[in-house]
Amino acid sequence: GDGGGGDGGGGDTPGNPAFVYSTKTSNSFLRVMDEDGSNDRVLSKTLGSGGGVFGPSPSWSPDGTEVAFSDRKFRKPSGLVVTPLDGSPYPAGDPCSGETLCILFRNTDDFETGGVGGDPVAWGSTPPSCNSVSSEEDFIAFLGHGFIHSPGVDDYGLFLISRENPASSPSALINLTNQPNESLSGVAWSPDGRSVATVAFSGDFGAGGSGSIAIINVCDGFTRTAITLPDQPLIQGVGSLDWGNQYGQDYLLVTGGDGVWVVDYVSDPSSPALYQILPDNLHGEIFDSISAVWSPDSTQVAVSYRLLSGDSGMSIIDVTDFENPLELIRPNASEPGRIDWKEPAVP
Repeated sequence: GDGGGGDGGGGDTPGNPAFVYSTKTSNSFLRVMDEDGSNDRVLSKTLGSGGGVFGPSPSWSPDGTEVAFSDRKFRKPSGLVVTPLDGSPYPAGDPCSGETLCILFRNTDDFETGGVGGDPVAWGSTPPSCNSVSSEEDFIAFLGHGFIHSPGVDDYGLFLISRENPASSPSALINLTNQPNESLSGVAWSPDGRSVATVAFSGDFGAGGSGSIAIINVCDGFTRTAITLPDQPLIQGVGSLDWGNQYGQDYLLVTGGDGVWVVDYVSDPSSPALYQILPDNLHGEIFDSISAVWSPDSTQVAVSYRLLSGDSGMSIIDVTDFENPLELIRPNASEPGRIDWKEPAVP
């Protein structure tokens, strides 16, 4: 494998964390903590600048033993990185053998990871009946951009890379969108492992409008369904996307500007319902919503944000009733940037 050196885990034991998050600094750390904010510790340093002011967007592996993120080094892109929770080097036979910060895919001069709203990644497992790709395999979905369709023309795409059999070049990646003149932001894997979603804009990301959520069926020929987001309320600058299933129905979770919305697209795909789920007490404090993720059972949402004071914070919100969200706690996270949430492993 094409490994990258660097300091690995920051703790002596893997612990039992629920959250992984980046720190909001120019040289970011990845940290982990329990749901109540306890046992907050460094998981690893990032290789470089951390993917911007909010840090990289980490994603737990399906089994909760690794984290993937897109990283930058010396203000240049390095690639897609994986690191183990327990801080130990990967074993022999693994594509990342001997590494604790492993560049699973290294960027080139003509192609780099990242989208218009940051560097999101999402890690999923395809089900046994997934026909378009190798079934029952772990894939990391990520945005990338570069000279995908024409030399000198910077286009975006949504890609898959296998954790166990990574691609060594951009042309060997699985391109789920393959559409010129399209800007993409945010990545989310469906709970059933069959689809990946991103937010798509035709042409320039800053051209206006909310764009549409593109749902790509990974298992059925990469067929595409568009869920058009309404212009009112306008979701400015989509920062993150997550996919949950509450009481048997799928919902998408979108952050943008100072808002966080639940998108009910199943009831009426042509006119999805949007629920703004930031409680009233947070509206007066928050300048910018950085990212939001569902809890494992999709009854709560964790939101990281930047306050009007310039400080950053994090809240866990009860969303069993989308129209009446309730802030539960504010974990004492260390300068939280972008976050991901998993079911803690049984100790």
